[in-house]
Amino acid sequence: MSQENSIHPSNHHAAVSPTTSRRAIAICGRNALAPSLRRQLARLGIECDTRTDPRRAAAQLRSQVYDLLLIDDAFPPAIRAELVRALHERDCAGAAIWLTESASVAETVAAMRMGFEDILALPLREEEFAVRISEVLRKREQLRRSAERLARWRLVCRRLNQARHEAGRAIEEAVSDRDAAREETRRQVAEAATASEFRTLVRQELDVESLLRTSMEYLLSKAGPTNAAVFLDNGEGKWTLGAYVNYRIPRGSITSALERIADQVCPSVASQSGILRFDDVADFVNSVGAEAEPLADQEIVAFACRHEDEPLAVAVLFRDRNEPFADESAATFDLLREILAAQMASVMRINHRAKPQWPEEAGEGCDEGDWNEAA
Repeated sequence: MSQENSIHPSNHHAAVSPTTSRRAIAICGRNALAPSLRRQLARLGIECDTRTDPRRAAAQLRSQVYDLLLIDDAFPPAIRAELVRALHERDCAGAAIWLTESASVAETVAAMRMGFEDILALPLREEEFAVRISEVLRKREQLRRSAERLARWRLVCRRLNQARHEAGRAIEEAVSDRDAAREETRRQVAEAATASEFRTLVRQELDVESLLRTSMEYLLSKAGPTNAAVFLDNGEGKWTLGAYVNYRIPRGSITSALERIADQVCPSVASQSGILRFDDVADFVNSVGAEAEPLADQEIVAFACRHEDEPLAVAVLFRDRNEPFADESAATFDLLREILAAQMASVMRINHRAKPQWPEEAGEGCDEGDWNEAA
C-alpha cells in the first residue's frame, strides 16, 4: 500500500500522517474560523480551501475531489444538505463534518440523515480535532477500499456471468449441432435403407408392367394411401397411361381427366426436374378442363422419372386435401423416382436386346457357303 493513500496510526486514536496527500474544503460563515481550520488541518497534512459563498463552494465540490467537507453552523439546514449532496455527487468516499457551538438531539439526528460523518463542537480543541478528523478519514479510507473491492468483485461477477452465459450458449449450440448431426445421420441412414430396399425389389422386375406395379406398391407404403397415375412416353412424343392406383377415385370416373392430363400436363412435368406440388388446384383443373372436376378437392403432386436427363415416366399423385402429403414425402419421391428411372432404362435395354434380329447382308469374311453350313 503506497504512503500517499494510507493513514498511519500512532496509537489507539489514529492520526493522519504529514506525508498523506489530502484535500479539504471548509465553508465558513464565521470569519475567525477559517484560519484556525487551515492551520490545524495543515498539521495533519491536509490542504484546505476555504469559502464563504456556498453556491461557489457547491460548484467547486462538483468539479473537484475533496476528502473532507467542513461546514459551520452559520448556514441553514437546506444549504448544508445541498453542499453534502454536491460532495457525494463527485466522490461518495468524501466525508462531511458539521461544526457547531450547540446542537440539539433532533438537529444531530437530522445532520446524520443529511450525510454528515461527524459533528464537532466549537470552539475547536486541537487534540480532539486531530483525533476525530483522523478517525473520520480512517473510516472513509476503509469505505473507499471496500467500495473498490466491491467494484472489482462486481466486475468479476459480471465477467463470470457473461462467461457462464457464453458457455451456456456454446453448450446449447453444441447440443443443437449434435442433434442436427444425429438427425442428418438418421435421415441418411433411413434414405440409404429405403434406397437399398427399393432397388432390391425393382431389380427383380424385368418387364415394365411388373416394375410399375411393384414401384407403386412400395411408394404407397412410404407415402400412405393415395391415388396415383403413371404415364409412359410411347416413343412418339405422346404420353399414355401405364399404371393407375385407385385409393378413393376409380379409374373409370376420371378416364377423360387422365387423358387430358397425359396430353396437357405430362409434357410440362417431363421437362422439369423438380417435384411439383399444385397448391392452387383450381388452376390445375381449369388448365385440364371440365373433365378434371373430380380432382377439385384433391392435393396433387407430380414429378418426372428421368434417367440420363431423359424423361421415361411421369407420375401424378393425388388425394383428399384434408389428408395432405407430408413434407418428408418430397425427399422420398425424389429418392425413389431416380431408382425407378434407372431400372426402367435397364428393362428397356434388356427388351431391346431380346428382340430377334437377322443381318440384312453377310458381313465381311462371311459368304453364302458359310451361311448354308451354319444352317
